[in-house]
Amino acid sequence: MKNIKFYTGNIIVSLSFITGVFINISAFAADIFPAMTQTSLNEKMVIYSSLDVNFVGDIILEYQRLHQNVEVEYHDLQTFSIYEKIITESDENKKTADFVFSSAMDLQVKLANDGYAQAVNNAVLSDLPHYAQWRKMVFGLTNEPAVIIYNKEWFKDKKLPTTHEEFSQFLNQYSSEIYNKVATYNIERSGLGLFFIAQDQEFKRNIWSLVNRMGEAGVTLYSSSSAILQRVASGRFVIGYNILGSYAKTYAKAHPNLGIITPNDYTIIMSRIGLVPKYALKPRLGKSFLGFLASKQGQDLLKKQINMLSLSETRESSKYHHVRIGPGLVVYQDQLKRRKLISKWNKALNKN
Repeated sequence: MKNIKFYTGNIIVSLSFITGVFINISAFAADIFPAMTQTSLNEKMVIYSSLDVNFVGDIILEYQRLHQNVEVEYHDLQTFSIYEKIITESDENKKTADFVFSSAMDLQVKLANDGYAQAVNNAVLSDLPHYAQWRKMVFGLTNEPAVIIYNKEWFKDKKLPTTHEEFSQFLNQYSSEIYNKVATYNIERSGLGLFFIAQDQEFKRNIWSLVNRMGEAGVTLYSSSSAILQRVASGRFVIGYNILGSYAKTYAKAHPNLGIITPNDYTIIMSRIGLVPKYALKPRLGKSFLGFLASKQGQDLLKKQINMLSLSETRESSKYHHVRIGPGLVVYQDQLKRRKLISKWNKALNKN
């Protein structure tokens, strides 16, 4: 049984049908963007992405206006599922998706480092900052900060913490009032949470003192940001740490009681990485879409759709620290180093 959703403008139509006998019967979902013209020259581009189709639909439609004979099959997947699918399909079939777009910077770099990506020569991509590309294989296409979120009503008569040190002091000062009202990612279950705390360790030597104070405040841990955003906006929680800023800005538009802090001492900027797999069935299309996302039109659309910062905005302040794309990102794919980091985390939270 396949469940395929066809995307036509703002309407998604779901169709289910039974296929032939010789199929993998595990369920999968794809969003189909039909070509705008129907000719014998029509082609199909397959995309694996961790970005929800609701954010990327208009971007794909704009791309199709420039390439009207291209149908797009869009698979919205978890980051590790993308990583596994590329490896499995490449090793077994020598063919896989034409373009991959993922927020798991480390896994994307690992794919390239292990030989699962191909080089892309494109003038637009060459103009990306040096920290946003590696070996002409992986390209950072978004600028998304790690932020602190807070409940505006609770803070209406209190001073907001604007640095990591002030946040730590806040946790200490209001420890009894905010007990069980602080939230962050569970780094044992959230790759993004692990990534952000690893970056914190690079920028703030005493980050473990802050983590310890979160533990003393009875911090609640979640594997995704949605539950944290919902509970902070509603007042169930007072504050949330290291939340992806693009998600927070989107949520805050519909929930005005949610406030956002980009710390003034340093704010980590992560990038969703695009790459063209080595065994892409239609690499020309994958490269074309990659170039489109890196173009001014593509960047403007990404900024609008996912509420990311523009490159010019991140250049205006020294507080923004872009995570450099390169082999250093795969350090915590080493299980020993990963376990050591998680052990430090649990010890600081007084979980051990």
